[in-house]
Amino acid sequence: MLKSSTLGMALIINILIICLWVFVSFVIARSASSKRVDYRKFPYRVYNWEKKGQFYTDNFDVGAWYGVLPIKFNRERIDYKKIEEADIARLKRYITITCRSELFNILNCLYFIFAVIINIPYFGFIIGSIVVIGNIPFIIANRFARFVLLNEMVRKRREQEIESYIASNNSIALDDNDNDTDSYSISDFE
Repeated sequence: MLKSSTLGMALIINILIICLWVFVSFVIARSASSKRVDYRKFPYRVYNWEKKGQFYTDNFDVGAWYGVLPIKFNRERIDYKKIEEADIARLKRYITITCRSELFNILNCLYFIFAVIINIPYFGFIIGSIVVIGNIPFIIANRFARFVLLNEMVRKRREQEIESYIASNNSIALDDNDNDTDSYSISDFE
């Protein structure tokens, strides 16, 4: 298609196609059902080689820069400074945002294949590589952020389980063998 165009014209057409590609990718990622962007399913699930996010910290020092990237989708941005204040429902929504954002960036990376097909080989490779290189940091940040959010969600669930256990067992018997009714309430120790 663009193999016979001048370099300048090919660049302009590629920029227009990239804009359209990004828009279509956004629409696809935004309209994907919640079942499709489930953090427990491929490609969003946690893999053994990621070592609970340690892979990204060791190889990309992602802990230092992932909070700077704007990981947001549909005007809702993850505020990393307030993650500890978020409830489980909000954390799940944040995790879904990272999945949608990752899908968006993966779809953008697929432009590489299209660019190589429609352009002169070296020019298509360069344009496609620029698009991929621009999206890789966001994919890495999304995957690392998902680990942070999942760890926080597990911590919150444990806290809730402990609180519900304490609430259901609000009196503690001093001696299990003792049949008398002496027991103490948790509030006696607070």
